[in-house]
Amino acid sequence: MNKFATVFTVLFIFLTSVSGHTATPPPTSPLALGQHPRLFLTANDLPALRDRIKTHYATEFQDFIELLNDPNTGLNDFQKASKIENEWGGLNYAFMALLDPAQMQSKGFTFAQDLDTPQEFCNKAVFYAKTQLSFISNPPAITSEQQEHGRLGRGYPETLFLSAMVTYDWCYAYMSGPDRTAIINAFISNYDIKYDVPNLLTQPISASKKYFMANNKTSANLEDILGILAFYNDPEIADPKQAEMYDAFHTIWFDRVMVELSRFYPDGTGWHESSGGYLRDGFLNLSFAFSMFSSALGTDYISSTPYFSTYSIFLASNLKPHSLLKECGSGGNSACPPYLERWGDISGGIPGPECKTSILNAGMLRHSGNPNAALAKWVYNDAIPDACDGVITDYGGTWTNAVLYWFIYGDRDITKKTPDQMNITKTQKLGLGEVVMKSGYGSGDSQVVFWAKNYMLYGHDTSDVGQFSIHKYGNLILKPANSKSGDALLDKEGYGRPSFFDNAIGIHKGTSDPGLDYDKDDDDPFWVARGIPKPPRIAGTVIAETLNSPDYNYIAYDNSNRWLSATADISQREFVYLSGATNKEFVVVFDRLNVLNPSTDEKIWKIWIPEKPVFENGSASNPRTGKWTSTNTTTMSLTNKRGSLSTSRFESADTHGKFYMKTLLPSAVRINALGGAGQEYQSGDDDGTTPWGAPAMTPAMHEYLGWGRIEVRPINAQNYDTFLNVIQFGDANSLSAMSQTTLLNSSDNKMSGAHVNDTVNQWVVLFAKNASDVLTVNSSSYQFFPAASKSKHLLVNMKPSTTFHITTTSGTSDTTVTISTTPASGGVSVASNSNGVLNFSLEGLTISSDTTPPTAPVNLSIQ
Repeated sequence: MNKFATVFTVLFIFLTSVSGHTATPPPTSPLALGQHPRLFLTANDLPALRDRIKTHYATEFQDFIELLNDPNTGLNDFQKASKIENEWGGLNYAFMALLDPAQMQSKGFTFAQDLDTPQEFCNKAVFYAKTQLSFISNPPAITSEQQEHGRLGRGYPETLFLSAMVTYDWCYAYMSGPDRTAIINAFISNYDIKYDVPNLLTQPISASKKYFMANNKTSANLEDILGILAFYNDPEIADPKQAEMYDAFHTIWFDRVMVELSRFYPDGTGWHESSGGYLRDGFLNLSFAFSMFSSALGTDYISSTPYFSTYSIFLASNLKPHSLLKECGSGGNSACPPYLERWGDISGGIPGPECKTSILNAGMLRHSGNPNAALAKWVYNDAIPDACDGVITDYGGTWTNAVLYWFIYGDRDITKKTPDQMNITKTQKLGLGEVVMKSGYGSGDSQVVFWAKNYMLYGHDTSDVGQFSIHKYGNLILKPANSKSGDALLDKEGYGRPSFFDNAIGIHKGTSDPGLDYDKDDDDPFWVARGIPKPPRIAGTVIAETLNSPDYNYIAYDNSNRWLSATADISQREFVYLSGATNKEFVVVFDRLNVLNPSTDEKIWKIWIPEKPVFENGSASNPRTGKWTSTNTTTMSLTNKRGSLSTSRFESADTHGKFYMKTLLPSAVRINALGGAGQEYQSGDDDGTTPWGAPAMTPAMHEYLGWGRIEVRPINAQNYDTFLNVIQFGDANSLSAMSQTTLLNSSDNKMSGAHVNDTVNQWVVLFAKNASDVLTVNSSSYQFFPAASKSKHLLVNMKPSTTFHITTTSGTSDTTVTISTTPASGGVSVASNSNGVLNFSLEGLTISSDTTPPTAPVNLSIQ
């Protein structure tokens, strides 16, 4: 957790523990001083804003003037001003008054004679704002949903509160007393009905009973409480109502929304309901609100809150590298549409980064002087250029988009910078425990994603507990299935939220458990203490991690909490990504799992894949349609080399990725390949049934929804098993065989791991066999047979921050390494890091330490 998030969490735990506190704005803020304007910008921002418009938006601004003279200018039937005028007229006319037509005329803009003063523009703004007051004054109840959650993403049709707020603020000096009072009274009425309740800290604010605020639906209905920001400390509103309404605003937006963001997204942006429209809607709703009260309170919450400041890093990390190719489709005639790493239940195809969120984020960060603005501009200029064509003029046109997306938060004065130019680290830890590891930020780079998720949330949230994926020249190991919208739709009611569709170990409880579901719900005590009736559940805990080391990333994760104690009491995954040149990259996955009833609770290690795999050794049979199985295979491979990948919701360039997977533990396993046409989503019963449906799927759909899966099932039923799988991946055009990979055990049998005997990228990776030894191992000895003089050694689960003494001896073709906390003759001292990682290299028998502290993930806005 970064320093800001830690301080922030402590601060708000303190604030919310104070019963009956009455919040007040900072004493030097525009709000406390009674200054106008205060929403989105202040008077100090206006000179630079006028200059920016003149320099970068002159044509658009003159057209905007003409639009305000004739509201139907340039609109088609869908966009007719009569549909959107009332909702957005107040904002548009008040903005022109704020700029002051005389000031803009001095910069060369021309106005109509009868509409060229702040008073005339404010008269129109007030007229439109007052058309909204009946909606504001009479919310049906606290649990009503007044605004559709996607309105800001589309800019259409309605925004019920925004125009009235900014009209009051921006036109304050030009409004009559009765008009000011009318707007204030509307928001007071709204407050009395919706927010004047016994315990606003735990009250749901939507018809769908959402106790959490930072989501796309509820956040759309929190905008009304921001009305107090427009008129706080004005003479037209008196205490105690002023104090009550400000305290309600503070409770909702700080004690609830901000605490959620600091709790769930302390390391960076994330979203609990997949990467599509819900993320777009929620991010826009929250961004606009935070920007409004940043200026009003004189504190830059956009830059100082990781959820907003790291959005461009989040997009650059989650963007699939293969979608960055310049040409797509079978003929290479179209640009590749972007798409993000998938998670959660839903996907309308594979949603790419949203243009509006990137433009807005770039402009807000530019307004804050935050350097991540340059990366945000790269994302939507280079990574998603086609997605941004015409976005400002679509859906309501300049009526709904120009002021916010061009004039206030426009980006044309930003110089874009690539991730490399920004020195963004290749591994990023983001919201909800997502760790994205990349070899770089180009189209030919690799992407490995691991989910060390802390909390189970709500809505369309799924487990993603220890889930991982691999992408190289296309998807190799993926998150499958669709349960709400898009191609190959499954039965969402039957789909639920199982661990079945994760690349993780499931525990199968006979034929009654086709979904391999987790079956434990432990409430998060943090939210229980706050009185939330339906708190999030604890998903798992990070045991240790070392990220952004020069040639590896490591994370250890415990998700035992997701199983009932009567089912399993140990469930841990250790994950290592060994970076290297193309075809020389490896992922090592080590799992510990102890079940209480092995005769009925079967362990199933699984990964989901886009194409039919190959059994590289041993012999496989085909006992039924959609199943291939072997008890003597140890190595599987998959080649994803396909073209013409296109559906109505997805398009990809020709793919050419490949992986090999070597199963080293358990020693006796059955490996199944389950999938194929109509058999993609077979149940865990191993009987070929498809309880969630069998949608017709094309090769393009297999690319991102899965052909099926590979399973590793222990043959011998026993309580405790360790699973060890090594995956080598690269280019299908040149990767033709797996590097020799063998099981390695320490001489005392306390550690197991793999010797990746590659002549270019040779590794020894060892883990503690038993969970009781994690972070306590203080000695080890092992023998390996090197393929080259240079080898790298990574021992995890060692005693942290401890000096070890390493000696080596050579046999005829083997090397023995001995590690102890006791000094030895000829030994070299190497210290483990604070996460229990001991890393060193051998050149022959010469030992060198590789324990240089890793680079911290770069989130440039966080000090």
